[in-house]
Amino acid sequence: MVGANTTISPRVLPDEPRLTRERYEADGGGGRGLAAAEQLGTAGVIEHLAAAGLRGRGGAGFPTARKWEAVLSHEGPIAPATVVVNAAEGEPGSFKDRAILRANPHAVIEGALIAARTLQADRVVLALKASFARELALLEDALAAWRERAGAWGIDLLAFAGPREYLYGEETALLEVIDGRPPFPRIAPPWRRGLTDVVDDDQRYADVAAGSGLAANVELGSDTDENLVPPVLVNNVETF
Repeated sequence: MVGANTTISPRVLPDEPRLTRERYEADGGGGRGLAAAEQLGTAGVIEHLAAAGLRGRGGAGFPTARKWEAVLSHEGPIAPATVVVNAAEGEPGSFKDRAILRANPHAVIEGALIAARTLQADRVVLALKASFARELALLEDALAAWRERAGAWGIDLLAFAGPREYLYGEETALLEVIDGRPPFPRIAPPWRRGLTDVVDDDQRYADVAAGSGLAANVELGSDTDENLVPPVLVNNVETF
């Protein structure tokens, strides 16, 4: 039982919104996660995530460390990985991701940058619905405060506004929309390789069913190599 004099420390939402990077760093210890990740290195961060037992907070509960490891193991020589923040919640009555973005968008950005540095990614895409006008405006302001630092690491920070459709919140459907296609779930392995041009939908799904990954996403003359397609990490707002 919580006593009258007990101080409760919020785990996710701060007592007051931290809408500037300065306040986030002064009041919420912002920046310490990135500094710790730099000290730990890639292997150390993965070990830390595994020890913490962190799981995806978008619904599936997939172990975060295993997901990041899968992306690392499928890195290709053509282009770095991409980190995508899924903020397209659409379940009836769901408001947790938007609550976090309204109260502390900088924490989400810092978490995504930790992922990008750990996975050697060169792009972070924060994807939400265009109808989330308030959250989108707050996010754009927050991203502007981080772009110089991210740019020094060669990381682009982008906000992406998608459609209202419920299916847009599913990981693979979200990647389809970012690629410029309708929000229709794709057949894909857990590490969600993609964010490239599709040569032919029928051939792509046939290749996946045959166990060849998404090699059809890249046209390389007479040969295709699934290892040449960069992987994509998708995690939920709350996970980051």
